[in-house]
Amino acid sequence: MVERAALLAGLGMGVFRARPDGSDLQLDDVLAGRVDASCIRSLEGRLPADGSSLELEVQRADGVTMRVTARRTTADGEAWIEGLVQPVDGTLGAGPTARFQHLYEHSPVAMHSIDERGRIVSVNRAWLELTEYERAEVIGRHATFLMTEEGAERASREYLPDFWRDGHSRAVPNEYVRADGRVIDVELDCDATTTPGGERVSLTVVRDVTARNRAQQALASRERELLELIQRSPDGILLHREGVIVYANSSAATLLGVDEASELSGRPVPGDLSLAVADGALIEVRLELGGERPDRMVEAASLEVTFEGEPTTLVMARDVTERRTLQAQLAQADRLATIGTLAAGVAHEINNPLTYVMHYIERLQRDLTRLVPRVEAGQDVASVVGRLRTLQEGAATALEGCGRVRDIVRDLKTFSRTEERDRVPIDVNRALGSAVQMASHHVRGKGELSVELGALPAVRAHDGRLCQVFLNLLLNAAQAIEDRGEGHVRVQSRHDDGVVIVSVADDGCGVAGEHLARLFEPFFSTKPNGVGTGLGLWICREIVHDLGGHIEVDSQVGEGSTFRVVLPAAQGASVEPSLPPPPAREIVLATPPRRRVLVVDDEPALRMLLAEALSDRAQVLTAQSGVEAAELLDHDSRFDAILCDLMMPGMNGQQLFDHVARHHPSLVSRMIFMTGAASTVAIRDFLGRIANDRLDKPFRVRDVERALDRLMGPPVRVHA
Repeated sequence: MVERAALLAGLGMGVFRARPDGSDLQLDDVLAGRVDASCIRSLEGRLPADGSSLELEVQRADGVTMRVTARRTTADGEAWIEGLVQPVDGTLGAGPTARFQHLYEHSPVAMHSIDERGRIVSVNRAWLELTEYERAEVIGRHATFLMTEEGAERASREYLPDFWRDGHSRAVPNEYVRADGRVIDVELDCDATTTPGGERVSLTVVRDVTARNRAQQALASRERELLELIQRSPDGILLHREGVIVYANSSAATLLGVDEASELSGRPVPGDLSLAVADGALIEVRLELGGERPDRMVEAASLEVTFEGEPTTLVMARDVTERRTLQAQLAQADRLATIGTLAAGVAHEINNPLTYVMHYIERLQRDLTRLVPRVEAGQDVASVVGRLRTLQEGAATALEGCGRVRDIVRDLKTFSRTEERDRVPIDVNRALGSAVQMASHHVRGKGELSVELGALPAVRAHDGRLCQVFLNLLLNAAQAIEDRGEGHVRVQSRHDDGVVIVSVADDGCGVAGEHLARLFEPFFSTKPNGVGTGLGLWICREIVHDLGGHIEVDSQVGEGSTFRVVLPAAQGASVEPSLPPPPAREIVLATPPRRRVLVVDDEPALRMLLAEALSDRAQVLTAQSGVEAAELLDHDSRFDAILCDLMMPGMNGQQLFDHVARHHPSLVSRMIFMTGAASTVAIRDFLGRIANDRLDKPFRVRDVERALDRLMGPPVRVHA
């Protein structure tokens, strides 16, 4: 006790021992004359009976307050009270030592002192709160008692010898086992000092770093997990500084054609990948790997990050080669499906001009057969010249018909083009016009198609893909207006603030609100089973997105839908819209009044040629639409035959037949129908249930003449 008392004296603390009644009071030199029996007796009723320590304040008989840490103990079968005493008012150990002791005890930082043998000689209140021990439980014990086994072994082997040699240590890690058994991480800062008695002791600051260490461990764990995720990511990820790669994962190695990711460190970033702008926006680039390795299509984006404490660019790259190949295959499948849908309409559009080209060639052959002998004989030169002039006009019409067939074939070639080409400036109105031309047949009989083209700048695109987008939207609109005959499809193009906008609107059935969000999903369709592939709108979106644009849609059930294709304009002058060709000139030639034929067709050249071809056997009147024919018949129904096209805008042939059946039933049997293709179920059903004659385009003049002969009997020819 004397040895420990000498050590404590240097710290301004005293040790006592006495019987519970205050007798046999034993004091060290520090407490001599300063602790009396009244102090001891005041402890008797306050200390726990189980021998545990208690810290409390007591007063001497003279009123001086003392802080005592005491406990009950037994020696040789007799009861004793022993403990440590320090003053509250600084009366023990006067001067700087007392002030130090006061600051030491009340510091919010946990501190303890040990001697060169490693025994604890002092702890402050914060240390006791940290460890949850009582002061009397720890004073005099070796400091390793509250360490874990591993920490104690490390302290005895390394930390303590190094400390007493150097006289100081900083941020020494260890683990303490608190009184409640919980292990905490601590960090120690130690300095050696010498007591007034000449003994070296430590002054040690103890910091609880459990929360910090747990946070650091969690952060390190997350970093390891993140690195593992990055390493296992199916997307290529690389980090570079000023274009030099500092890290790459295994997927980046595979993408760039090397065996190990470490091989990429120090290499320059491939040129195309370096184009990724550090704003997270996706770009698509082609990676040329060289040698026999095929090029790869890659989507890439980059971000500015901090890596290893330095600004770094992170590039994420995804190989989309297979996806692009699949998309191209699906787009081609959709094109083929669309061509199947268009087949009947295209046949109709080709058969119409082909019919009057054939008529002209027949007329040319017939007239030349008659005219050549007369020319050779020098007879009736004036009439021959007149006839030749008529043939000349017919040749121009036939040439125009050949041009139309050429344009249809060109449109089909444009639409069907599948090879990859660089994007070039495209006349949007021309691509839109091709789509309108191919889809127009599908609108006829269902409603009206109106086209309003504005002056547009070019866009950079593939003409075939752009045509596919417009054609899909037009066919969807045609299907939406059904077979009411009163629908309206409106196509517009305009230029607004650096973008080209093409809208396709219909007043058809519309789309329910819950379906709008899924319209552009692959294989989603609101059409009946067996109608369409479910890929059309998805492919439209992919094509437009690939061109840097987007598609918008507005729709209301029962009111119709509007699709808007928005594309970025390319640099360059605007393209003036192409004007539709002027309608072909109609010629109506009279024949003897006893035969009257009405020709109803929306094709001007075909009406003109039929009128001319039949002029020597009948009086021919023409109408360019079902509505015009109905009005003419309501005014004058004296016709021996009605040659009527089936597919016309507005009122089609079937609807004209119904009108005639209601208002002029005697003329029903005198209708002969002309058709380029029975492209709808309704038309096919109609032709199947009527007994009227039918002419399939392209037909020859003699086919028309025979049909009229069957209906009206042989002609009575009248010569001028």
